[in-house]
Amino acid sequence: MNAVFKLILSDLKAHVNADENQGLKFWAMVFAKALLSPGAHAGIIYRISHQLWLNPITRPLSFVLKYFSVIYCTAEIYPSAKIGPGFCVSHSQMVMIGNHVQIGANLRISPGVLVTSDAGAVSTDARKGIPTIGDNVFLGMQSSVIGPVHIGDDAAVAAHSLVLKDVAPNTLVGGAPAKLIKVLDASLDRHYTQK
Repeated sequence: MNAVFKLILSDLKAHVNADENQGLKFWAMVFAKALLSPGAHAGIIYRISHQLWLNPITRPLSFVLKYFSVIYCTAEIYPSAKIGPGFCVSHSQMVMIGNHVQIGANLRISPGVLVTSDAGAVSTDARKGIPTIGDNVFLGMQSSVIGPVHIGDDAAVAAHSLVLKDVAPNTLVGGAPAKLIKVLDASLDRHYTQK
């Protein structure tokens, strides 16, 4: 359970500007996010439900928590998804992360984002067609990532985009379907990346 607490703390820190860096104001803001932010609540509920999902005996409880998150936060994050530390849901409205999705560290996600497999349309295999997302990725408002695509590290997806093909690292993509808009400077220190 100590590992879950560390993940929750890293998620809460991701909601606060890293420039504040560990002072009293920083920790007050982390505490406020834990109490008041539905996006932070969605992340906390996911972390607990994922831990419950790992044990076959407690797995049914993980789905109860998932449905509570849908009602309370309007975020549906499947307990079987694997999400790295520093997970930040800036606003939880209509966020959906599907079964078995693999996500790296420091994902920043906006309202209305959908990340899911395409398996429902073509197969009964829940693990077929699953997206993977690298580290330090930003998903803009109402963007969708569908199917067996990989989004590389330090990439950004613009608002209202539909990602159906792989996204290279250090790139900004946008549109429906998403296309390369620009290559990002790899040396930039993204403000949402934890140190």
